[in-house]
Amino acid sequence: MGEVRSFFGEGRGGQQELDLEHLSSIVDVLNERFGTDLTDVDKLLFDQFEESWVADGELSDQAQSNSIENFRLVFERKFLQTIITRMDANSDIFKRILDDDDFRELLGDYYVKTVYEQLREAA
Repeated sequence: MGEVRSFFGEGRGGQQELDLEHLSSIVDVLNERFGTDLTDVDKLLFDQFEESWVADGELSDQAQSNSIENFRLVFERKFLQTIITRMDANSDIFKRILDDDDFRELLGDYYVKTVYEQLREAA
């Protein structure tokens, strides 16, 4: 398995390497290093990012045929592209929920039933 490094904060001097044990909880690392208050809900977003990268055929090809240093050059572009795309997509959905009464009502009706049933089953 290749070496895993954090590229958060590049260009800001020496950065502490991510420990492999912390890879399962990047939220903890970010909270500790940057003083944020991210939660497991935020981790779900990061997990979705990871899933999209792992499913990306181009990234898979690059990982198979390059060193991690060369792979990083391709990945950094995909990393930012994914985050910007997700931000734009989320902005659109939030706007739709807030501006479209029918959309919001249908979404709310679905989730009130789904959440209610899950909570009743859990009790």
